[in-house]
Amino acid sequence: MEKLERKLKICRLYLSYARLQIHRTKANFNPDQPRIPAGDPRGGEWTAVNHSGSQDEVPSSEKNTPKVDLRKEENYRGAHTLRYHVGKTDMEILLRMGPPARWWMPRPFVMYRNGSFDSYGDTDYFVNKTIARNIETVRLVSSGILQQAFLITRFGHRTGVEGFRETPYSEAYLRVAYEVGVQIIHDRDRPNGFYINTAYPRNDEPMRKNVTPPTVFLKFTSYMIQDFELFESLDAVLLFGLMHLTKTERNELLAFLRSTLRPDIPNSLIGKLWNKSNAEFGSDDDGIRWLLQRTADLIEKDDGTDVYYNRPFRS
Repeated sequence: MEKLERKLKICRLYLSYARLQIHRTKANFNPDQPRIPAGDPRGGEWTAVNHSGSQDEVPSSEKNTPKVDLRKEENYRGAHTLRYHVGKTDMEILLRMGPPARWWMPRPFVMYRNGSFDSYGDTDYFVNKTIARNIETVRLVSSGILQQAFLITRFGHRTGVEGFRETPYSEAYLRVAYEVGVQIIHDRDRPNGFYINTAYPRNDEPMRKNVTPPTVFLKFTSYMIQDFELFESLDAVLLFGLMHLTKTERNELLAFLRSTLRPDIPNSLIGKLWNKSNAEFGSDDDGIRWLLQRTADLIEKDDGTDVYYNRPFRS
């Protein structure tokens, strides 16, 4: 029985790899695409070419922006981009996501997505591009007006590979990613006024949002990131999301949750609501009800202090 399960797992990994190759073909992935020449700090990376055959110039909006060296960010207060999201093999990506949930598991929380850049050079390029294209938000974090932010940028080409599952009960599979997500946290001791806690390739999921939940719910769940297991507790994950809402938005979210978590609302509908949100991890329907109930409880327990929503990550 154990040998059979091992063979089935290997077959699933090969199937995911085959799907990835199909996605690469459909995405017009071209290994002969021009690269930046050796000697340049980004030497060897893919580069865009305009109609005249020359490399595109850097837009003026991206000049004079903070530059980040991720090697100096790594392990600072638990920062982990290089550790978990760079140069991972297909098998490593899928194994980190773990097996799908099972109906008999008590309140299982599983990873919906797990992304990896192909190389350090790609990571450095895409992360700094994402910072440059979200410079107004970055400046708010750098100045301390915002304590944290999750930046998202969609590129017109491949950014890496992402493991993905549709529901907690689905097998994870591999696909090409076209977006990048970067989480930055204010720190006055850092040269740029912030540090990068994590960054990874990702994709948006428009098909999961054909029925749109309230805007405040989508904003809250956008901070339910794939690295949730690196927080000190699930409460810390929820407080991280609530910290990014204004007091008015938290009250609005509380009212929505109270109306949604009524006994007459079935768990299946609550689960679908979560699956159509921006969250990058999930659970079975009963687990989602518990998670949203806990969110409502945390809002009601807000003691009005500045530190209530700041909970540490694991180192």
